[in-house]
Amino acid sequence: MTGQEPDRVYYMDEKCDLVGFKGKGISFPIDFGIETHSRSTNCHRGYIITYQIIEDRLKLDGFWFNSNDNEFPLINEVKPKKISEEAAKQGEYIQTLFEYEYKNIDMIMNFSGNLLLAKDFIKSQYVHMGFQSSSAYKTVLKIDFKDGIIENVEDKSKEAKKARKKGKRRI
Repeated sequence: MTGQEPDRVYYMDEKCDLVGFKGKGISFPIDFGIETHSRSTNCHRGYIITYQIIEDRLKLDGFWFNSNDNEFPLINEVKPKKISEEAAKQGEYIQTLFEYEYKNIDMIMNFSGNLLLAKDFIKSQYVHMGFQSSSAYKTVLKIDFKDGIIENVEDKSKEAKKARKKGKRRI
């Protein structure tokens, strides 16, 4: 199995990989009645979700997905669009892996728990199976939420560095 594509969170205008979460209140395609399937070894789930944190609120921004169905629900008044080959070529590489896209959903998540966000991936830490670990990134943030609003942000980058030195995959 290839390394898996993570979900993404845009925080302070930067794209971060979602490398872990604990809590309740995050939505997945199945929560909207959408059954997904894989078309690629680097995304066995058949979807990638994007979130945004704007004004300390966690929002579902959209997601790319594959499905055998062709009827999908409105999510926060947004319909999905079929991704054409031409659009995929002009967009992000990741779009070439998916058939459909929900975009600009702008739905507030009533999430309580924490997200572990990471950026600045260290290529030498790549693992060829599953999701990449939190210790495989230079920058790691733990963000605590209550009812979808940020309560605390902790920089866990030093812990990630220590974990790498000890050969651990998680902080």
